[in-house]
Amino acid sequence: MKCRAAGNYYFLLGVLLYGISSGYAQTNFIGFESNWKYYDQAQEPPDQNSGSYTWLMPTYDDSTWAVGPAQLGYGDGDESTSISSATETAYFRHAFIVTDADTYAVLDLSMIYDDGAVVYLNGQEIWRINMPAGPVDYNTFASSNSGDNAAASTSIPTTHLLEGNNLIAVEVHQRSASSSDISFDFSLDGNIAGQINLERGPYLQMGRETGMIIKWRTSEPAISIVNFGSSLDTLPYKVIDSTLKIDHEIILDSLQINHKYYYQIQTQQGILVDKATDVYFITSPPAGISQPFRAWILGDPGTANANARAVRDAYYSYVDTLHTDLILFLGDNAYNDGT
Repeated sequence: MKCRAAGNYYFLLGVLLYGISSGYAQTNFIGFESNWKYYDQAQEPPDQNSGSYTWLMPTYDDSTWAVGPAQLGYGDGDESTSISSATETAYFRHAFIVTDADTYAVLDLSMIYDDGAVVYLNGQEIWRINMPAGPVDYNTFASSNSGDNAAASTSIPTTHLLEGNNLIAVEVHQRSASSSDISFDFSLDGNIAGQINLERGPYLQMGRETGMIIKWRTSEPAISIVNFGSSLDTLPYKVIDSTLKIDHEIILDSLQINHKYYYQIQTQQGILVDKATDVYFITSPPAGISQPFRAWILGDPGTANANARAVRDAYYSYVDTLHTDLILFLGDNAYNDGT
Protein backbone atom coordinates (compact mmCIF):
# COMPACT_ATOMS: atom_id res chain seq x y z
CA MET A 1 0.00 0.00 0.00
CA LYS A 2 1.46 3.29 -1.07
CA CYS A 3 0.82 6.56 0.70
CA ARG A 4 1.33 10.02 -0.67
CA ALA A 5 1.33 13.33 1.13
CA ALA A 6 -0.97 14.81 -1.50
CA GLY A 7 -3.36 11.93 -1.04
CA ASN A 8 -2.82 10.88 2.55
CA TYR A 9 -6.51 11.57 3.12
CA TYR A 10 -7.21 8.64 0.76
CA PHE A 11 -5.43 6.10 2.93
CA LEU A 12 -6.83 7.48 6.19
CA LEU A 13 -10.38 7.10 4.93
CA GLY A 14 -9.48 3.78 3.36
CA VAL A 15 -8.59 2.41 6.78
CA LEU A 16 -11.83 3.68 8.29
CA LEU A 17 -13.99 2.31 5.51
CA TYR A 18 -12.29 -0.88 4.48
CA GLY A 19 -9.75 -1.94 7.12
CA ILE A 20 -7.02 -2.15 4.64
CA SER A 21 -4.18 -4.56 5.38
CA SER A 22 -1.20 -5.13 3.08
CA GLY A 23 2.46 -6.04 3.00
CA TYR A 24 5.17 -7.54 0.84
CA ALA A 25 5.08 -10.94 2.60
CA GLN A 26 1.35 -11.48 2.11
CA THR A 27 -0.52 -13.40 -0.54
CA ASN A 28 -3.93 -12.08 -1.54
CA PHE A 29 -6.23 -15.07 -2.00
CA ILE A 30 -9.46 -13.09 -2.38
CA GLY A 31 -9.56 -9.37 -3.07
CA PHE A 32 -12.30 -6.84 -2.52
CA GLU A 33 -14.61 -6.50 -5.54
CA SER A 34 -14.03 -10.13 -6.55
CA ASN A 35 -16.70 -12.28 -8.23
CA TRP A 36 -18.83 -14.39 -5.89
CA LYS A 37 -21.42 -17.10 -6.41
CA TYR A 38 -24.57 -16.09 -4.54
CA TYR A 39 -27.94 -17.54 -3.56
CA ASP A 40 -30.83 -15.11 -2.91
CA GLN A 41 -33.93 -17.29 -3.17
CA ALA A 42 -35.44 -16.30 0.22
CA GLN A 43 -34.48 -19.63 1.80
CA GLU A 44 -31.39 -21.54 2.86
CA PRO A 45 -29.73 -23.35 -0.07
CA PRO A 46 -31.00 -26.95 -0.20
CA ASP A 47 -28.69 -29.79 0.81
CA GLN A 48 -27.37 -32.16 -1.84
CA ASN A 49 -26.41 -35.83 -2.08
CA SER A 50 -29.14 -36.97 0.34
CA GLY A 51 -28.22 -34.25 2.79
CA SER A 52 -24.51 -35.01 3.02
CA TYR A 53 -23.44 -31.85 1.17
CA THR A 54 -24.45 -28.51 2.67
CA TRP A 55 -24.00 -25.16 0.93
CA LEU A 56 -20.91 -24.24 2.96
CA MET A 57 -18.89 -27.32 1.92
CA PRO A 58 -16.38 -27.39 -0.96
CA THR A 59 -18.11 -30.48 -2.43
CA TYR A 60 -21.42 -28.61 -2.86
CA ASP A 61 -22.43 -28.02 -6.49
CA ASP A 62 -23.09 -24.27 -6.90
CA SER A 63 -23.18 -24.30 -10.72
CA THR A 64 -26.78 -23.03 -10.74
CA TRP A 65 -26.04 -20.11 -8.42
CA ALA A 66 -25.87 -16.59 -9.80
CA VAL A 67 -22.48 -14.87 -9.98
CA GLY A 68 -21.42 -11.25 -9.79
CA PRO A 69 -18.73 -8.88 -8.51
CA ALA A 70 -18.80 -7.41 -5.01
CA GLN A 71 -20.02 -5.26 -3.47
CA LEU A 72 -23.15 -7.43 -3.50
CA GLY A 73 -26.44 -6.54 -1.85
CA TYR A 74 -29.39 -4.20 -2.17
CA GLY A 75 -30.87 -1.04 -0.70
CA ASP A 76 -27.85 1.30 -0.60
CA GLY A 77 -27.47 2.14 -4.27
CA ASP A 78 -23.72 1.48 -4.31
CA GLU A 79 -23.81 -2.22 -5.18
CA SER A 80 -21.87 -3.64 -8.11
CA THR A 81 -24.27 -6.59 -8.05
CA SER A 82 -27.86 -6.19 -6.88
CA ILE A 83 -29.41 -9.29 -5.33
CA SER A 84 -33.06 -9.94 -4.56
CA SER A 85 -34.53 -7.49 -2.05
CA ALA A 86 -36.84 -10.26 -0.84
CA THR A 87 -34.04 -12.16 0.86
CA GLU A 88 -33.42 -11.79 4.60
CA THR A 89 -30.27 -13.94 4.58
CA ALA A 90 -27.95 -14.02 1.57
CA TYR A 91 -25.42 -16.78 0.85
CA PHE A 92 -22.06 -16.36 -0.89
CA ARG A 93 -19.31 -18.74 -2.06
CA HIS A 94 -15.82 -18.15 -3.49
CA ALA A 95 -13.28 -20.86 -4.38
CA PHE A 96 -9.53 -20.20 -4.37
CA ILE A 97 -6.33 -22.18 -4.79
CA VAL A 98 -3.40 -22.30 -2.34
CA THR A 99 0.06 -23.62 -3.09
CA ASP A 100 2.52 -24.35 -0.28
CA ALA A 101 -0.19 -23.99 2.36
CA ASP A 102 2.25 -24.94 5.14
CA THR A 103 4.23 -21.72 4.57
CA TYR A 104 1.35 -19.58 5.86
CA ALA A 105 0.96 -18.89 9.57
CA VAL A 106 -1.94 -16.42 9.77
CA LEU A 107 -4.92 -15.46 7.63
CA ASP A 108 -6.14 -11.84 7.56
CA LEU A 109 -9.87 -11.45 6.90
CA SER A 110 -11.63 -8.17 6.11
CA MET A 111 -15.32 -7.81 5.43
CA ILE A 112 -18.00 -5.27 4.61
CA TYR A 113 -21.35 -6.44 5.94
CA ASP A 114 -24.85 -5.36 6.93
CA ASP A 115 -26.16 -6.43 9.51
CA GLY A 116 -24.47 -9.68 10.67
CA ALA A 117 -22.40 -12.46 9.12
CA VAL A 118 -20.89 -15.91 9.62
CA VAL A 119 -17.80 -16.96 7.63
CA TYR A 120 -16.70 -20.55 6.90
CA LEU A 121 -13.45 -21.93 5.48
CA ASN A 122 -13.79 -25.37 3.90
CA GLY A 123 -16.97 -26.01 5.86
CA GLN A 124 -15.63 -24.87 9.25
CA GLU A 125 -16.81 -21.68 10.94
CA ILE A 126 -13.90 -19.23 11.34
CA TRP A 127 -15.57 -15.89 12.08
CA ARG A 128 -18.89 -14.65 13.42
CA ILE A 129 -19.77 -10.98 13.70
CA ASN A 130 -22.92 -9.38 15.15
CA MET A 131 -24.70 -12.74 15.27
CA PRO A 132 -26.17 -14.69 18.22
CA ALA A 133 -24.38 -17.77 19.53
CA GLY A 134 -25.46 -21.24 18.50
CA PRO A 135 -26.77 -22.71 15.24
CA VAL A 136 -28.08 -20.27 12.64
CA ASP A 137 -30.44 -20.71 9.69
CA TYR A 138 -32.24 -18.56 7.16
CA ASN A 139 -34.60 -17.16 9.81
CA THR A 140 -31.87 -16.19 12.30
CA PHE A 141 -31.58 -12.41 12.59
CA ALA A 142 -28.44 -10.44 13.39
CA SER A 143 -27.94 -9.42 17.01
CA SER A 144 -28.34 -5.70 16.27
CA ASN A 145 -28.33 -3.18 13.48
CA SER A 146 -24.93 -2.46 11.97
CA GLY A 147 -23.85 0.70 10.25
CA ASP A 148 -24.42 0.84 6.52
CA ASN A 149 -21.59 -1.15 4.95
CA ALA A 150 -19.96 -1.79 8.32
CA ALA A 151 -16.30 -2.82 8.05
CA ALA A 152 -14.46 -5.33 10.24
CA SER A 153 -11.18 -7.24 10.18
CA THR A 154 -9.71 -10.18 12.06
CA SER A 155 -6.75 -12.56 11.94
CA ILE A 156 -6.94 -16.33 12.45
CA PRO A 157 -4.55 -19.31 12.35
CA THR A 158 -4.39 -21.37 9.17
CA THR A 159 -5.84 -24.48 10.83
CA HIS A 160 -8.45 -25.14 8.12
CA LEU A 161 -6.43 -23.99 5.10
CA LEU A 162 -5.82 -26.78 2.58
CA GLU A 163 -3.23 -27.40 -0.09
CA GLY A 164 -4.92 -26.89 -3.45
CA ASN A 165 -8.64 -26.10 -3.64
CA ASN A 166 -10.27 -24.10 -0.83
CA LEU A 167 -13.64 -22.45 -0.30
CA ILE A 168 -14.85 -19.41 1.61
CA ALA A 169 -18.59 -19.41 2.32
CA VAL A 170 -20.40 -16.49 3.95
CA GLU A 171 -23.96 -15.94 5.10
CA VAL A 172 -25.11 -12.35 5.69
CA HIS A 173 -28.19 -11.78 7.87
CA GLN A 174 -30.64 -8.91 8.24
CA ARG A 175 -31.46 -7.47 11.66
CA SER A 176 -35.19 -7.94 11.06
CA ALA A 177 -37.69 -8.73 8.33
CA SER A 178 -38.19 -4.99 7.81
CA SER A 179 -34.48 -4.21 7.30
CA SER A 180 -34.02 -2.31 4.06
CA ASP A 181 -30.54 -3.32 2.90
CA ILE A 182 -27.87 -6.00 2.74
CA SER A 183 -24.19 -5.40 1.93
CA PHE A 184 -21.27 -7.77 1.38
CA ASP A 185 -17.65 -7.65 0.27
CA PHE A 186 -14.66 -9.62 1.50
CA SER A 187 -10.90 -10.01 1.26
CA LEU A 188 -8.55 -12.77 2.43
CA ASP A 189 -4.76 -12.60 2.75
CA GLY A 190 -2.24 -15.19 3.86
CA ASN A 191 0.78 -14.18 5.93
CA ILE A 192 3.93 -16.20 5.36
CA ALA A 193 5.32 -17.67 8.57
CA GLY A 194 8.10 -15.59 10.06
CA GLN A 195 7.64 -12.67 7.66
CA ILE A 196 6.88 -9.08 8.64
CA ASN A 197 3.85 -7.50 7.00
CA LEU A 198 2.58 -3.95 6.83
CA GLU A 199 -0.69 -3.90 8.75
CA ARG A 200 -1.58 -0.18 8.66
CA GLY A 201 -0.13 3.00 7.25
CA PRO A 202 2.12 4.66 6.59
CA TYR A 203 0.59 7.82 8.05
CA LEU A 204 2.04 11.32 7.77
CA GLN A 205 1.53 13.35 10.93
CA MET A 206 2.60 16.66 12.49
CA GLY A 207 4.00 18.12 9.28
CA ARG A 208 5.89 21.36 9.91
CA GLU A 209 8.48 23.63 8.29
CA THR A 210 11.50 21.43 8.95
CA GLY A 211 10.05 18.09 10.02
CA MET A 212 7.57 15.27 9.52
CA ILE A 213 6.46 12.25 11.53
CA ILE A 214 5.89 8.95 9.71
CA LYS A 215 3.97 6.17 11.50
CA TRP A 216 3.02 2.63 10.53
CA ARG A 217 2.13 -0.74 12.05
CA THR A 218 3.62 -4.16 11.35
CA SER A 219 2.36 -7.69 11.95
CA GLU A 220 5.45 -8.64 13.95
CA PRO A 221 7.95 -6.67 16.06
CA ALA A 222 10.50 -5.04 13.77
CA ILE A 223 13.09 -2.30 13.65
CA SER A 224 12.11 1.02 12.04
CA ILE A 225 14.05 2.43 9.10
CA VAL A 226 13.12 5.36 6.88
CA ASN A 227 15.26 6.27 3.87
CA PHE A 228 14.44 9.62 2.28
CA GLY A 229 15.68 12.26 -0.11
CA SER A 230 14.73 14.96 -2.61
CA SER A 231 15.04 12.71 -5.66
CA LEU A 232 13.23 9.47 -6.35
CA ASP A 233 16.43 8.10 -7.89
CA THR A 234 18.41 8.28 -4.67
CA LEU A 235 17.41 8.39 -1.00
CA PRO A 236 20.66 9.34 0.76
CA TYR A 237 19.30 10.09 4.24
CA LYS A 238 18.38 7.45 6.82
CA VAL A 239 16.77 7.38 10.27
CA ILE A 240 16.88 4.14 12.27
CA ASP A 241 15.17 3.02 15.47
CA SER A 242 16.58 -0.40 16.37
CA THR A 243 13.94 -1.10 19.04
CA LEU A 244 11.71 -3.99 18.02
CA LYS A 245 8.09 -2.83 17.95
CA ILE A 246 4.76 -3.20 16.16
CA ASP A 247 3.68 0.47 16.25
CA HIS A 248 6.39 2.51 14.55
CA GLU A 249 7.09 6.25 14.69
CA ILE A 250 10.01 7.95 12.99
CA ILE A 251 10.63 11.69 13.39
CA LEU A 252 12.39 13.36 10.47
CA ASP A 253 13.97 16.67 11.45
CA SER A 254 16.27 19.40 10.08
CA LEU A 255 14.53 19.26 6.69
CA GLN A 256 14.34 21.99 4.08
CA ILE A 257 11.37 24.33 4.31
CA ASN A 258 8.55 23.92 1.77
CA HIS A 259 10.37 21.00 0.16
CA LYS A 260 9.28 17.68 -1.38
CA TYR A 261 10.83 14.45 -0.06
CA TYR A 262 10.41 10.88 -1.28
CA TYR A 263 10.76 8.08 1.26
CA GLN A 264 11.02 4.31 1.72
CA ILE A 265 10.35 2.14 4.78
CA GLN A 266 12.44 -0.89 5.75
CA THR A 267 12.65 -3.54 8.47
CA GLN A 268 15.41 -5.99 9.33
CA GLN A 269 13.96 -8.25 6.62
CA GLY A 270 14.08 -5.69 3.82
CA ILE A 271 11.84 -3.13 2.12
CA LEU A 272 8.34 -2.80 3.55
CA VAL A 273 7.12 0.25 1.58
CA ASP A 274 9.13 0.89 -1.56
CA LYS A 275 9.92 4.30 -3.01
CA ALA A 276 7.50 5.47 -5.70
CA THR A 277 6.23 8.65 -7.33
CA ASP A 278 3.31 8.83 -4.90
CA VAL A 279 5.27 7.99 -1.73
CA TYR A 280 6.31 11.44 -0.61
CA PHE A 281 5.60 14.40 1.66
CA ILE A 282 6.07 18.17 1.44
CA THR A 283 7.23 20.24 4.41
CA SER A 284 5.31 23.36 5.39
CA PRO A 285 6.08 26.81 3.97
CA PRO A 286 7.67 29.39 6.29
CA ALA A 287 5.31 31.16 8.66
CA GLY A 288 4.18 34.57 7.59
CA ILE A 289 4.34 34.17 3.82
CA SER A 290 1.36 34.23 1.46
CA GLN A 291 0.97 30.98 -0.45
CA PRO A 292 -1.99 28.95 -1.76
CA PHE A 293 -3.03 26.25 0.68
CA ARG A 294 -5.55 23.43 0.23
CA ALA A 295 -7.18 21.74 3.24
CA TRP A 296 -9.84 19.06 3.31
CA ILE A 297 -11.88 19.44 6.50
CA LEU A 298 -14.32 16.68 7.41
CA GLY A 299 -16.98 16.52 10.11
CA ASP A 300 -18.69 13.28 11.15
CA PRO A 301 -17.07 11.14 8.42
CA GLY A 302 -17.13 7.90 10.40
CA THR A 303 -20.40 6.31 9.27
CA ALA A 304 -18.59 4.20 6.63
CA ASN A 305 -21.68 4.18 4.44
CA ALA A 306 -22.69 5.22 0.93
CA ASN A 307 -23.09 8.85 2.01
CA ALA A 308 -19.55 8.98 3.35
CA ARG A 309 -18.18 7.45 0.16
CA ALA A 310 -20.17 9.94 -1.94
CA VAL A 311 -18.55 12.82 -0.05
CA ARG A 312 -15.11 11.25 -0.50
CA ASP A 313 -15.63 10.66 -4.22
CA ALA A 314 -16.96 14.18 -4.75
CA TYR A 315 -13.79 15.58 -3.24
CA TYR A 316 -11.61 13.33 -5.40
CA SER A 317 -13.48 14.54 -8.47
CA TYR A 318 -13.17 18.19 -7.46
CA VAL A 319 -9.50 18.18 -6.47
CA ASP A 320 -8.38 15.83 -9.27
CA THR A 321 -4.53 15.83 -9.27
CA LEU A 322 -4.08 19.02 -7.24
CA HIS A 323 -2.03 18.75 -4.07
CA THR A 324 -3.87 18.63 -0.73
CA ASP A 325 -1.78 20.11 2.08
CA LEU A 326 -3.86 19.07 5.08
CA ILE A 327 -6.70 16.81 6.14
CA LEU A 328 -8.45 17.80 9.36
CA PHE A 329 -11.07 15.63 11.09
CA LEU A 330 -13.49 17.58 13.27
CA GLY A 331 -14.67 14.55 15.23
CA ASP A 332 -16.77 11.36 15.08
CA ASN A 333 -14.18 9.76 12.82
CA ALA A 334 -15.41 6.20 13.48
CA TYR A 335 -18.94 5.49 14.64
CA ASN A 336 -20.28 2.29 16.23
CA ASP A 337 -17.43 0.06 17.44
CA GLY A 338 -14.65 2.34 16.22
CA THR A 339 -12.98 -0.18 13.91
